[in-house]
Amino acid sequence: MKIKRISKSSIKIFIASFFLTAFFIVSLLSFIVVEKNSLKTGVREIEEAFALYTSGEEVRLIVNDRELKFSLKPLQNTVGSGEFGALMFMLLSF
Repeated sequence: MKIKRISKSSIKIFIASFFLTAFFIVSLLSFIVVEKNSLKTGVREIEEAFALYTSGEEVRLIVNDRELKFSLKPLQNTVGSGEFGALMFMLLSF
């Protein structure tokens, strides 16, 4: 049985599908929380049931008037580091 090499395009597809899958899982869980809390508190008492705001440095997720902030600085620092570049170079050179 012949083993196929890992190509650059397959790594790009894997990374894109990983992030899309993570986004859809987080969205699904957020919608479940919205539905569950809406049944408890009543829909009319909630001003903003679900919202997602992004900026250059943070992501704000609002679910049933509760705000969650996620900083993008660690991700930006990791992607911009030399170690990450070396790792990507090694992975893509196969």
